Amino acid sequence: MTQSLRAIQKEMDTILSERLGYILFVLIGLSLAVYIFSLNAAISESYRKEKILRDSKLSRQELLEKEEVFAVKLANFYEKNTASFVAAEKVEPQFASRSSSVAEARPATVIR
Repeated sequence: MTQSLRAIQKEMDTILSERLGYILFVLIGLSLAVYIFSLNAAISESYRKEKILRDSKLSRQELLEKEEVFAVKLANFYEKNTASFVAAEKVEPQFASRSSSVAEARPATVIR
């Protein structure tokens, strides 16, 4: 009886050690997969943030360059046309009240 108990215990230990080895192997594989996935996610997020920053810096530089070009063109325009601006005849604006301008624009219609 003790020999059969020992044989059963030995068989159980063998099965347990085989299953434990398999479970340990699966756990190591899963943890490795999780590690690789999280590392990949962190790297891709970092790359995406760097790309957004790089694009925004390029956009800012382009805006500054366009602003400088606009300022230079505007200055050149004023230099060319300063004399004509000063010599131009100033026209006084004529203001009308709202009621008179609306009345002139649309004649009143009578609804019967």
